[in-house]
Amino acid sequence: MTIEHDIPLSEFTTFRIGGAARFFAHARSLEDLRQALAFAREKNIPYFILGGGSNLLVSDDGFPGLVIRVELRGVSSRRDGDDVLVEAAAGESWDALVDYAVANDLQGIENLSGIPGTVGGAPVQNIGAYGSEVSSSVETVSVVDAEDGGAKELSRDDCRFAYRTSIFNTSDRGRYIVAAVTLRLRPRGAPALSYDAIAREFEGKAAPTLREVREAVLAARKKRGTLAGTYQNAGSFFKNAVVDDERFEKIRAIVLAKRAGEGAGCCPDPWHWELGSGEHKVAAACLVHCAGFPPGTRDGDAGTSPQQTLAVTNFGSATARDIRAFAGKIAESVRALFGVELEIEPVFVGMERLDAGENALS
Repeated sequence: MTIEHDIPLSEFTTFRIGGAARFFAHARSLEDLRQALAFAREKNIPYFILGGGSNLLVSDDGFPGLVIRVELRGVSSRRDGDDVLVEAAAGESWDALVDYAVANDLQGIENLSGIPGTVGGAPVQNIGAYGSEVSSSVETVSVVDAEDGGAKELSRDDCRFAYRTSIFNTSDRGRYIVAAVTLRLRPRGAPALSYDAIAREFEGKAAPTLREVREAVLAARKKRGTLAGTYQNAGSFFKNAVVDDERFEKIRAIVLAKRAGEGAGCCPDPWHWELGSGEHKVAAACLVHCAGFPPGTRDGDAGTSPQQTLAVTNFGSATARDIRAFAGKIAESVRALFGVELEIEPVFVGMERLDAGENALS
């Protein structure tokens, strides 16, 4: 394995933003991965694991340590009772894996079509879209323990999945490096049509195939500007908000007033979901739009996608500082109008996060 020096990171991220990594390694095997970790320990420098770069905002100053790009490859499948277990290495394209499942008539992840990035990133963030989350299909996650280089296999329960979270980005952040993911899929299973926008595509028609659902999801993502390669962004920049009954009633009053004045386009239904136990999930896109940031809002080369207000976008030569400052304005406006602290989705590399209460947003 070769350690490279001063490699620009912008070409490895969907934002197309980021300075250079002091050191850079391509990990094409578990042994490469272990050697890279050993190099970081020997030099006493920080390291960062890079997959598809689809959920990152990298500092303009780059990263002062070692960036390890996981490029493990391979997909295999085997029967397990009535199901099929599909194992994919962390460096495989996530969307290519979805296409593989659909081509083999394996149901379970078709609604996750078009999500950029690699397989290794899927369980970290517990990726989700159109009524599905990857956690519902995960059987096991194979990892390398960064503390000792040992290989481990974690069950779905071990991963402690929740909305956009897992142990990989919470309690054990930085400890485990995903090497492979095994999914439990259903041969010839009926597609999941729990998301209204996708279900409406097939109203009055024959039951759709997995391929038809995948194509509908891809079309929807393209329309929203979140399909890989459409714009230079990281998809949704903020997570949907979870609030209690009292806060929700205040939000509802503001949203209904906005819709009465501007039309339902600012917050199309559904814009909220009841979670039970007095909690509600509110679409962050609705909050952002109502706070004064509709699609296409720009501040220089940083702005909201023309097709999706939630996708903070680099329209040309925006810097990480530009993106961070623009997102900070959104967060502050939402806080002032709704009393809601938005939580960001992308990982910030080499710079402070925007999490409310941690640091200033300017």
